[in-house]
Amino acid sequence: MSAATWGPWLDAPWRRFAAAVAAGTLHHAWLVTGPDGSGKGLLAGRMVQGLLCPQGPEPCGACEDCRMAAAGVHPDLVLAAPDEPGRALRVDTVRALAARLALTARRGGRKVGVIAPAEAMNAAAANALLKTLEEPVPGTVLILVCARPGRLPATVRSRCLRLAAGPAPAALARPWLEREGGAAAAALLEAAEGAPLAARALADPEALALRDAVLADVTALARGGADPVALAARWAEGRPAERVRWLRRIGADMIRWTVSCGAVRPADDAYARRLAEAAARADVRRLWRRWAEAGRTALELEGSVNRQLALEALLLGWRPREEDDGGTA
Repeated sequence: MSAATWGPWLDAPWRRFAAAVAAGTLHHAWLVTGPDGSGKGLLAGRMVQGLLCPQGPEPCGACEDCRMAAAGVHPDLVLAAPDEPGRALRVDTVRALAARLALTARRGGRKVGVIAPAEAMNAAAANALLKTLEEPVPGTVLILVCARPGRLPATVRSRCLRLAAGPAPAALARPWLEREGGAAAAALLEAAEGAPLAARALADPEALALRDAVLADVTALARGGADPVALAARWAEGRPAERVRWLRRIGADMIRWTVSCGAVRPADDAYARRLAEAAARADVRRLWRRWAEAGRTALELEGSVNRQLALEALLLGWRPREEDDGGTA
């Protein structure tokens, strides 16, 4: 891994894993967790290289095994993922992974299986995985990469050792982000909810422009100046999942601003001013409901769902209306 890519917040979980390998106490199944953009994929990739490199646990990065592992073409590496992003990971895929892991290692070392994202497994796939977890093949290590471990069955989680890649401590993430070109590191890290790689992506002006556009849209909705159905159609046509994730973050910022009476505000001053204007007439109970609805919609958009209808249901909740609890926005 290059120094420009690997983050210092990943050092602690890596050291724990490497120590287990070096001590000969390597568990057969690991659950690598962290929010999107936390670097859990980088951690899992280094684990794979460390397991397959003859010089491991610290991978040399130069040998044939390391190069093949990094490219995902090592003969003793089995990768399992959904057929398409956002789809379920099918039981046949997990069974195929288990069958390949049961074979003799082609290069005489370990065999490694990676399931990512593990939360995409449907119930049948998770049940099929249990046999591999309960009766591991000697010399085989399974790595599950997961942003939402709560969506995995407890029977799967309990058979894995967990390594957390994030959220990253700000003291480690901010200096790294500044070196990576994030001039407004504090604001970016805050917007990304502690996920440094996601924060680095937000350094792209287009990303923050999308945030501002989402805030403008929901502000117009709350004031009765926009049609939620037309807005849902526009969102569905362009980066809907990103827009909903931004909406959830905006909702969280509004809640913090409201309950603190403006004392807790985003580090981005211009955004904070627009947020304050949008939240000025909002009722915190309705904000909590909107925030929760945005989270549910974000999960729905990862699967097979009518995007237009899901977005309409979400955005209709931002219309102004009088409620029994006194909310007006």
